[in-house]
Amino acid sequence: MKDETKGAEVRNYRPIACLPTTFKLLTGIIAEHIYGHLNRNGLLLDEQKGCRRKTRGTKDQLLTNKMVLKNCRRKHTNLNMAWIDYNKAYDMVSHSWILESVTSVGIAENIKGLLKNSMGNRKTLNAYGTTLGEVNIWRRIFQGDSLSPLLFVIAIIPLTRMLRQCDIGYQLVTF
Repeated sequence: MKDETKGAEVRNYRPIACLPTTFKLLTGIIAEHIYGHLNRNGLLLDEQKGCRRKTRGTKDQLLTNKMVLKNCRRKHTNLNMAWIDYNKAYDMVSHSWILESVTSVGIAENIKGLLKNSMGNRKTLNAYGTTLGEVNIWRRIFQGDSLSPLLFVIAIIPLTRMLRQCDIGYQLVTF
């Protein structure tokens, strides 16, 4: 669907989440505890550097790719590479999958309940702050919330585990 006045794709726009500061503070504290739980239990996988501390996220992954390519060229090894590009990643994760994933990594029920309630109570506002009506939003993670990147990483842990179980690909030995 095109917006004829600007010639832009409507699907390229998303609503802005106006989150209260107290909500951001609360989710920041929760994110710290969840991160600690994932770290202590070895649940935060190496393939996902986006939320890992003491890494440079994408830069680390790009350096790893460069090292693999260099090593394969040096050893004259055949190599096939694949990357998964999550187009509008935060928009694509369903709330039910987030809750399922959070359960699979053993997050406490009270935190799961808070997440479920915060995802289910969304309203659309106009520019003047009045409610236009309730809109059922069944997917999307809040942007601008410190918990959101961690929820996304948790949501893709099952995919990462499945890819690991295939036991194919370049075996990277780290020291």
